[in-house]
Amino acid sequence: MDCSWKNITKIQNLPESIVFLNVSHNLIKCISKGTFEAAKHLLTLDLSFNRLSSITVDTFIGLMKLRYLSLDNNKLIYNNRTFPTKSFRQLEFLSHLSLKNNNIRSSSCKSFPDKTIKDLAVLEPLELDASECGDKFLGKGFRALRKLNSLLQPKELPLVMLELVQKESYIEYPNDEQGNVVFWEKIKETLRTNVRA
Repeated sequence: MDCSWKNITKIQNLPESIVFLNVSHNLIKCISKGTFEAAKHLLTLDLSFNRLSSITVDTFIGLMKLRYLSLDNNKLIYNNRTFPTKSFRQLEFLSHLSLKNNNIRSSSCKSFPDKTIKDLAVLEPLELDASECGDKFLGKGFRALRKLNSLLQPKELPLVMLELVQKESYIEYPNDEQGNVVFWEKIKETLRTNVRA
């Protein structure tokens, strides 16, 4: 069902048989609890280019079969308030998640909540576009993404970071200036090592 570009502010009355829903380019600010409960067969959900500023632990209830989710171009800051722990727990079959071009310039922009992302064990491509926010890192929760094969991420952290996650390495981005220097030295050394290998 294509409902894009219709000035929709709320998603409602979804049929149980729906498998595809595109509500991109609308005016949706929030998703009410139970919105997707009837949509038990939904496989693809495009919520990009809306005004979403947060999700809750109840946002995706009912979407047990969902495979593709796009939350691109909203106002979703990468933090635990916006993406609370267990907010993706219903999405056990989600294999593609895109979170590009959100409100990454906020002062709250530190890292994508790894305790939230770890529930997506079958995720393959993950799109986290944070080129304006160089202080992102991949926390320990990313280790749970055993099938992850593609990671779009900050320009400052090239794809070698995906290899670090796959090798169960962990480099946390520090909060102080001295730690910052050490962090980037570790990244540079990792890059040099991988280039030589």
